[in-house]
Amino acid sequence: MKKTLIAIAALAAFSVSYAQSSVTLFGVIDTGITYGSASPGSNLWQLSSGEWSGSRIGFRGREDLGGGLAAGFHLEAGFDSDSGVGKSTSENNVTKAGGDGIGFNRRATISLMGSWGELRLGRDKNPLYDGFNDFDPFGGDTVAAAYMWQAGREMYNNTTAVKRVSNSIGYLLPKGLGGFYGRAMVATGENSDPSNLNATTNTAYKGDGDYAGFYAGYDNNGKGPFTAGVSYGKTQYGYNIAKTKGGNLTNWQIGATYDFGVVKLWGLYSNDTVGQSVAHQELNGNGWSLGLTAPMGSGNLAASYSTYKWDAGYTQAGKPFYAGTPNGDKYSVGYFYSMSKRTWLYGALGYINVKDGLNTPLGGSTFNTGFTSGNSTGVDLGIRHSF
Repeated sequence: MKKTLIAIAALAAFSVSYAQSSVTLFGVIDTGITYGSASPGSNLWQLSSGEWSGSRIGFRGREDLGGGLAAGFHLEAGFDSDSGVGKSTSENNVTKAGGDGIGFNRRATISLMGSWGELRLGRDKNPLYDGFNDFDPFGGDTVAAAYMWQAGREMYNNTTAVKRVSNSIGYLLPKGLGGFYGRAMVATGENSDPSNLNATTNTAYKGDGDYAGFYAGYDNNGKGPFTAGVSYGKTQYGYNIAKTKGGNLTNWQIGATYDFGVVKLWGLYSNDTVGQSVAHQELNGNGWSLGLTAPMGSGNLAASYSTYKWDAGYTQAGKPFYAGTPNGDKYSVGYFYSMSKRTWLYGALGYINVKDGLNTPLGGSTFNTGFTSGNSTGVDLGIRHSF
């Protein structure tokens, strides 16, 4: 009896603390069957996690400070729902996040909010990433995502700060600006001075992983048929050989949507520039996508076409950097069926044809590494539940 009373008292104390802190537990579990094939002759079947939405668990909270001010926090950890393996994070915006250790890799921020907007510190989504997802009919997920934009970053093989950024300081405009919104971010890789490094190692230079970017747009507060946005980001990356700084990655995008009721149209254009390095002169690539979504029964049908091309580029000796002009096209279709507000079934199909050495992923969490020249096909069948 005494133990029971102690347990009840402990639960009551926790409930009071929980209410005072306004803490919310939330998450997503997304699991499905995925198939992918790439010419010549390779294929893969597997149970996968996070094809539509990354599986995650998190905590967020808010405290009113008075005078119109509030403090808040957001901790969000990704994991593989098919295996239970947690996701680690990247501390310096250079090394890629890995697995086998739970960490708040998706977001770990503390905020101060008021009528002037929000100041946010920590690890957060890159504004450029939001600027892509908001104008892809697949939201940047599944094998059907308009993922040709990723070709620009995969060719350079430095995608760490393209999605999420550590050590960031961000500012978000307040709501109530007539449908206009925006956010800006700066971050540091917190890497050492190059004079202390071995030029033959892959250790990051001072300044590597430093990032600056923004995303601004208009959505009429979600009440109108038209939305538009522009986003920009620049991440510094250096080459250690000969201690020569270069290879900085600069990206910008512009997108728009228009909802006719029976069908919604989506469009996006992206441009990528890789700065000079000891290996090459400046490299440039660009791509675009067009898509549509339409309500169908208890769900939504989505389809898109996307394309991407790199210029051939030149080495520092003036020779072609690529043998041709790496390029590719992607065709996608999918259906998302609502079983309830929190539970969905989905199916998606993506087909890519890449040429002249373009290295691009199909998309989704399973095929997020590149296939070389040839044809690639991916299929997702899954279920997503949020809480």
